[in-house]
Amino acid sequence: MWSIWSECTEDCGGGNQTRSRTCTNPKPLHDGKKCPTDVGYEVRACNEHLCPVAPTIVTLPMDTTADRSETVTFVCGAEGIPSPTVTWFEDDLNMNAFVTSTGTRVVR
Repeated sequence: MWSIWSECTEDCGGGNQTRSRTCTNPKPLHDGKKCPTDVGYEVRACNEHLCPVAPTIVTLPMDTTADRSETVTFVCGAEGIPSPTVTWFEDDLNMNAFVTSTGTRVVR
């Protein structure tokens, strides 16, 4: 009979679980075969997902002065696990409708 799997050795990033097998329920009777020792122990991988990493801003937008007719591009980049989303605000108004899929804001 196999025991239940142990708790994973890690919360994330990959760990191991183990379980063991015993031949006590039922016991071998009348010269019955005993459990082979080479299959009395199993290991399996668990919690293989990446560990979370707090978001960090890696590219800050720079202050820019431009004429009204110029197109200005602002770039802001962030890293983390899971991947963070950059949200642009102007005067407390969410401006993400004007942001490209890479998180770049273009102002015309």
